[in-house]
Amino acid sequence: MKWSDQTYKIDQSEINVPREASLQCLNLGLGEKAVYYAKAAVELDRENDGLHANYGLALLINKQGNDAFAAINKVLEMNNQDQINKNIYQLILEVISGNNPYPDRIGPRVREEEKIR
Repeated sequence: MKWSDQTYKIDQSEINVPREASLQCLNLGLGEKAVYYAKAAVELDRENDGLHANYGLALLINKQGNDAFAAINKVLEMNNQDQINKNIYQLILEVISGNNPYPDRIGPRVREEEKIR
């Protein structure tokens, strides 16, 4: 994350930096930073539904369920045909309805035996 932080300080207009940083933060479970970078990416490209979806996921791992739900609803207004957006909507809905706990991160899980290596 140090690389992303430093790169973002140098050039805040390059969309790839906050987008990739937000994805790494989602993977690592860094909720506050994920929200920060995902919001920065959205501000650079307000028409990109994928960036808005990442912002919703960042809000979710930061335990801001109602804000995540509002964000994903905006995504579906932009593009209600994308199956990934629909899956994210379902994930957020299940969490805020109490059917599932808040995820601590979004991304590939490390199996216990891989942690030992």
